[in-house]
Amino acid sequence: SEASRQALYNADWTHNNAIMTLLQTIMTDYYNYLYQQQLLIADVANIKTASLTLDAAQTGLDSGVRAITDVLQARTQLLQNQTTWAAQQQNVETSYTTLMGAMGLPANIKITTQQLPTTLPSYDVIPAVDSLIAIAMQNRPDLLAAEANLRSMQQSLRAAQTQFLPQFNYDFTLGKDYFNGGLQDKYNFISTFTVSMPLFQGFYYRNAIKQAEANKRAAYEQVKQSEISVIQEITTYHNLTSQ
Repeated sequence: SEASRQALYNADWTHNNAIMTLLQTIMTDYYNYLYQQQLLIADVANIKTASLTLDAAQTGLDSGVRAITDVLQARTQLLQNQTTWAAQQQNVETSYTTLMGAMGLPANIKITTQQLPTTLPSYDVIPAVDSLIAIAMQNRPDLLAAEANLRSMQQSLRAAQTQFLPQFNYDFTLGKDYFNGGLQDKYNFISTFTVSMPLFQGFYYRNAIKQAEANKRAAYEQVKQSEISVIQEITTYHNLTSQ
């Protein structure tokens, strides 16, 4: 029963982890969509700059102070910027459809999203990496799910180790007999005590214990791997945010 209880906890934490992963995915796709929009705005500005450069080069060529190579180079740069702008439009649409898919909405509908803030906070809101790791070790649902799975495997091993032991069962029954609509005053008592023990099951119990031990070791390694992954992920994100 305890193994089943811990398996239920594992399922609950796994469900919570799926929700957390969904929230993270939507936030990542949202900010990627805003980032692609800003790149598109930058590409438009680059096209305007390249057009002014081409006009200046053409004016210089007409007045005899610039060479034809300057005009050709400026025209090439303008074409490259226009090509980049066209490709960036596709990136914006792709990031938008990805965001809609993560939200579970059709990609052909249009919604208005909040834009990036114009000013950034002047203070550092990121705690130390050790503090973040300590918080994650207590709250990360994927790690808690792995720990619950380990406890479930431990209880399953205990159950496997006791399967070949003798089982003691006791039953007590109390009642009255009814005759033709009446009843008698005497009570009936039935008390039974039984002992059952497996005589020979081949290597069934031994193999069950070995399998339970292997499952426990695998669950333990999963917990350690989850801890390493959590530390690595938080450290990486902390370093990226601090830059």
